[in-house]
Amino acid sequence: MDHALCRGNRSRSSTNTIQHLIEDIEQLRISLGIDRWLVWGGSWGSTLGLAYAEAHPEAVTELIPSIVCSTNSADIEWATRTMGRIFPERWHAFVNHLSSDKRWGNLATGISDLLMDPDPRVHEPAALAWCDWEDTHMSLVEGYQPGLIDEDPAFRLCYFRLVTHYWANAAFLEDDQLLRNAPRLAGVPTFLSHGRLDVSSPMDFPVALARAIPGAELFVADRDGHGGPAMIHLQWHSAQEWSDGVDGNVYRFLVDDPDALRTEISEQSNLLEDRAVADTAWGTREFGPYDPDGNALFFYRDL
Repeated sequence: MDHALCRGNRSRSSTNTIQHLIEDIEQLRISLGIDRWLVWGGSWGSTLGLAYAEAHPEAVTELIPSIVCSTNSADIEWATRTMGRIFPERWHAFVNHLSSDKRWGNLATGISDLLMDPDPRVHEPAALAWCDWEDTHMSLVEGYQPGLIDEDPAFRLCYFRLVTHYWANAAFLEDDQLLRNAPRLAGVPTFLSHGRLDVSSPMDFPVALARAIPGAELFVADRDGHGGPAMIHLQWHSAQEWSDGVDGNVYRFLVDDPDALRTEISEQSNLLEDRAVADTAWGTREFGPYDPDGNALFFYRDL
């Protein structure tokens, strides 16, 4: 489901709110004849996934939010203004695209107004300014490569119009709504993952959310930012755990040479008989067996 484009031609319409997106998701589930399903989303997708799960917990088998964002007014203020204390030069370049009377209000609203202007001489510089600021505050993730700057300008404009529409309205949620409604998720297995170095979305919200959802688990990737290789791995692994019925923990060990280690272990045990060393899509070379208690043990090095 590409929710970013479902209502893309109505970027600032009164029918383009998170409540409408939740209705879209539920209509999709019903139309496909799906009784219950796993909900998995990252960044903005974590906000939407959480809001959907809290509205329809009976339809959710498991919940796997990563890069866990509240998209509330405090976090929008943090991402658009307060982070200027960390990246002051880039922040001033960003806000200088706004007139002086709009630099001290809701910055997402100010940029959104420019993006909605039909004149390319107005909306295109605003889109590039927002793109540069997003790339700046997400740049701490390991191996991060700016991507939106290379997108088709029409797609980029549509994308940023949607982002600023939701940010300007704090996702159309009450500021404490996701935490207040978290107890509704009791009984839904919930696994959250978040990067310690994520300055875009600070750690306090995923920690508070993990405490508010009964039985939830939170994995903190100490070297990841707004995404990263460890979180990609853990998202896949937690889903696989549930589908395989494995009930255990996940342990990851950074080693110098996983190939040599596997050879050494194989000489002493048949535990790794079907566990080859492989390069992964999340930028590591690793192998990993399950121990007799169902715990996953992964030994890896970064590529």
